[in-house]
Amino acid sequence: MTALGTMIVMAAMIPPRELGRYAGIFVAVFGVGTVWPSARSSAACSWITSS
Repeated sequence: MTALGTMIVMAAMIPPRELGRYAGIFVAVFGVGTVWPSARSSAACSWITSS
């Protein structure tokens, strides 16, 4: 499921009054999940990929 699909499902399930809070949490988790692996693989785990 894409991020847009997840947001559509959230909009259908969560009341509009609370949608902003859950959308903010989702965007924060999505952002950390997007940035964390690339930052971690280039700095801390460089010994795994070096030959």
